Amino acid sequence: MGNQRVFRGVGLLVKVNMLRFGLPAIGASDFPQIRFMRVIQTTRVLAFLTLYGAMLGQAFSQEKAPELLTAYLPADKVVKGNIITVLPPEGIKEYVDKVQAAAEADPEWYADFAGNAKPGVPLPFHENLGLTKEQYQKYRRLWSERTHKIIQPIELRLEALGGSWMIRFAAKNVDLTLLRYNAKDDVFDGIGGKMGRIDDVESAPETMLGAWNGQEWKFQKENLLGRTRENFAIGKEKDGKHGLIIYCLQNINRKGKFLAYENLLIRFPIEAAK
Repeated sequence: MGNQRVFRGVGLLVKVNMLRFGLPAIGASDFPQIRFMRVIQTTRVLAFLTLYGAMLGQAFSQEKAPELLTAYLPADKVVKGNIITVLPPEGIKEYVDKVQAAAEADPEWYADFAGNAKPGVPLPFHENLGLTKEQYQKYRRLWSERTHKIIQPIELRLEALGGSWMIRFAAKNVDLTLLRYNAKDDVFDGIGGKMGRIDDVESAPETMLGAWNGQEWKFQKENLLGRTRENFAIGKEKDGKHGLIIYCLQNINRKGKFLAYENLLIRFPIEAAK
């Protein structure tokens, strides 16, 4: 997990949105033990309700599945994919550390420079970043060599459930059985609340996951008790061969302690979805 720290929102990448660019709002390496933490413990009652809902889903099998989801996943068919993470190549940390040092030496300049840069992609070259032009070009070459690492396999199935639609996830330590899509209102019922549709994703090649596009939903609530953020996105890579599902949940109390944290990045073949 060590090298993943270089992909945090400080350094050569700034203001990165988890779903649009494949990065958590906090460093993934800060939570190595709870990366795939189950935020809901399924009880026997929930298991029964899930089974009962599946039975109800059969009654709605004549209902046409929403095209927004069938563009990536077929209805009532299992698609095999993988939970993945994105890893930097060896050697990139050296350059990110130099930028980190430069940012700490002149935080006011860095904040202004980074604040005016395009979010989610490497900062443009500037001598104040602490890199020579040659070092910066080396960093950009290394950045283009980032790779996907498979964490574990997962099976996906789009199915009707009591008048709504759900993507059933089958994988170790992954429990997202409460996610429901309401096509009429174009919202996902999530763990925190109803996730409303936001702007579509159009991610550039230089971003963490490379070029991809899709749809995203978001829920956010903040009060005296703390803050909850939940996002769901589904889309496909530019070449159309692979689909992506990204889910993020953060529940933080007023003292800044994480009560729940879930961060899933799923990649699956589009061919299998046809």
